[in-house]
Amino acid sequence: MLKTIRAKLLASFIFITLLVIGMSIFSISQTTDSANGFKDYREMARDTVLAGQVQSNMLMVRMSAKTFMSNPGAKEVEQFNHYYNTVNDYIKTAKVEIQKPERAKMVTELDQKLQAYNGYFEALQTLAKQRLDIIENNLNKNGRLIELLISGIQRSAHEDKEHAVTYAASASVRTLLLGRIYAIKFMDDTQKSYMDRAVAEFRTLQNQLKNLEESIKNPARRKAIQQVYTYIETYISGVNALNKVSIDIDNIVKNNLDVIGPQVAQLAENIKISIKKDQDRIGPEVQSMNDSIITALIVISIIITLVATLIAIFIPKAIATGIQNIQTTLERITDSGDFSVRADDKREDELGHMGQSINALLSDMQNAIIEANKVISAIADGNFDQRVTLDLAGDLNTLKQGINNSADSINTTMTELGRVMEAMNNGQFNVAVNADLKGDFLTMMNNVRSTMEALNDSISDIVVVMNAMQEGEFNKRVEADARGELLSLKQSINHSMDALENAIEDTVFNIEAIASGDLTHSITNEYHGQLLRLKNSINQSNQRLSEVVTKALNATSVVSGAAEEVSQGSINLSQRVQENAAAAEETSATMEEMSSAVTNNTEHAKEATSVAHEVQQKSNEGVQVMQKTIEAMNAIQESSHKISDIVSLIDGIAFQTNLLALNAAVEAARAGDHGRGFAVVAGEVRSLAQKAAEAAKDITNLINESVTRIDDGTKLATESGEMLTTISASVDNVTNMIEQIADASAQQMAGIQQANTAITQIDEVTQQNAALVEETSAAAESLSDQARILQEDMAFFTVKNSGQSTARLAAPKATQPKAIAQPKPSASLPTKPAPTSHADKEDEWDDF
Repeated sequence: MLKTIRAKLLASFIFITLLVIGMSIFSISQTTDSANGFKDYREMARDTVLAGQVQSNMLMVRMSAKTFMSNPGAKEVEQFNHYYNTVNDYIKTAKVEIQKPERAKMVTELDQKLQAYNGYFEALQTLAKQRLDIIENNLNKNGRLIELLISGIQRSAHEDKEHAVTYAASASVRTLLLGRIYAIKFMDDTQKSYMDRAVAEFRTLQNQLKNLEESIKNPARRKAIQQVYTYIETYISGVNALNKVSIDIDNIVKNNLDVIGPQVAQLAENIKISIKKDQDRIGPEVQSMNDSIITALIVISIIITLVATLIAIFIPKAIATGIQNIQTTLERITDSGDFSVRADDKREDELGHMGQSINALLSDMQNAIIEANKVISAIADGNFDQRVTLDLAGDLNTLKQGINNSADSINTTMTELGRVMEAMNNGQFNVAVNADLKGDFLTMMNNVRSTMEALNDSISDIVVVMNAMQEGEFNKRVEADARGELLSLKQSINHSMDALENAIEDTVFNIEAIASGDLTHSITNEYHGQLLRLKNSINQSNQRLSEVVTKALNATSVVSGAAEEVSQGSINLSQRVQENAAAAEETSATMEEMSSAVTNNTEHAKEATSVAHEVQQKSNEGVQVMQKTIEAMNAIQESSHKISDIVSLIDGIAFQTNLLALNAAVEAARAGDHGRGFAVVAGEVRSLAQKAAEAAKDITNLINESVTRIDDGTKLATESGEMLTTISASVDNVTNMIEQIADASAQQMAGIQQANTAITQIDEVTQQNAALVEETSAAAESLSDQARILQEDMAFFTVKNSGQSTARLAAPKATQPKAIAQPKPSASLPTKPAPTSHADKEDEWDDF
């Protein structure tokens, strides 16, 4: 019948319970007398508690009144009424329960004091409502209206570029804000110094507005200032009214509430002292009676203890045997780590059931370990999809979740790495790594993210340089930080841009030299590839043009000499017409030499004509290229002006943001402690607005300098185009002159042939010699004039090794291009410093 531990314990406790019942009957009979004495003591204790509750709740009433004075509101009034009603209820209860005349009189006086305290608090509520009405309907409302009107004047003046009015309005806003801040301080702490300072600031504001009104011409702004005057007077009267209400509140608090409150607390304390005197008398009597009862109970308790000790020896011994078996099983598992060991579960009592539960736990743990090994082995084999799927509970379920979470982290890491590698394979370097990881996984992902950012920055810089080169700007360089192969790529691109920039400068220098008539220069820097072809083409064009000019100069010399000889021959022929027969042979020989010289001159003139046409074609192509350059510079100039307008808009937005931040700071100050966080945010917004304005100003300076440089570049490009056009016109003139020389040479040959014919027939036509001499003299003079004109035209050009001193009229001197800087193999190129603007511009933002 008593096989189970439960049955054994139940039988033991029933026996002990019977003993306790017997002891209880004895105790009841003895404690009845003690209860009667304790009843009286309890009544007095209740009265003491009641007096203490009145005292504590009265303290809460006073605290509620203090809270209402610092933060008047419906919640605080409700809290005061709650504690007041509680105290009132306790006093009503005390009137019923406390019957002793001495204490009943104190309770009546306590009730009268409480009613008076409530009356003064109601008067305090009325004054608080008046104070709140002044703050909300006068100070806050009119202060906001004043701020809006002055800010409107400031914004409109800023938009109309009236800087003096803008500055004066800004100073008025500052004075307004100071006045409102001191008014808010006076609301929180009713010190007269705060009120006086607030009124003084508003009087100063009135004076500032009078000065501002004198400088304003706009009727709308003058009308707004008149409205501000009205609102300021209303605001000042509100501050004075607020001061009067604050004085009345202080009188009620100091002369009534702070006096009645301690009196109520002292009355409650007197009631407690009176009750304590009676308790000190009844207490010893009840104590003596209880001592007798305790002695009897001790004897009975000893008997019950002996019986309980016997039960406690035998029953635990039986329980210990079963527990020892379970402990031995657990120790074997601890020492060997073998979860296949099982406990004894064949007993019929609770320990047998415990063994069955332990065996079930061991089985679950063994299965959980097997599942965990499967997941770890799968991860080692590269399979990240394996998870623990066994249905577990408690800490085993926590172990299961931990293993599955670890597998998920590894799977997420490998998936993100695969996605990044695939993006890099597709040429995308701006891919973001979004995995939520920790520990070494997070470190590895951060390294991957840093690598991707470095690649993306380098490639972005390269794209910027290439786009700038496509738009004709060769001063851009790759400046992103790079290492290893990226550094080599960066240096290669920068070296290439240096070579392109130097090639353009060399080309411009030689074209300007040609435009100024100086043909002695050539490109000497070393280039490769297409740049080498450009260098060779320019040098060859320069050389060919120099050869043409040299040949033209030589031809004019020959023609001039021949003309002089013809003229001298004509004179001699006129003087020695009588000796015509004797000089015929000598004149014939001279004419043959002249015919040969004129023939050579004609051939040279034809070659010069061909070269001049080729130079004319190259010059026309140069004019077209320079025209396109001018159009591109004009487009860049228009874009720079548009960017400047956008930056001005950003500066205006920053200006308005700063005003909003100031308004927010004022509202935060008015809100007191509740607005401190918002004041910090407003300060940060104002700081960001100032930084944005400074950045906009810096950008404006940079853009203005860029616009200036672009304007200079456009002007130079225009001048270069005009110079090339002039060169083209000059080449056309040279071509025409050379053609005229060729025509003159042909005419000379015809004249010389006629002279030969005349000489062979001189004996037959002696009578026509005078006329022929005159014709020959006129032709020689014309030829001499043509030769002189050609020499003057060719004197514009300066060629190498010409052996002549040529006069040049105000020809501009070309600037020698810089030599190519040969970069060191392992050093990165230095970055050109940004140009520094010396303009000291003070705008509306600095004034503010």
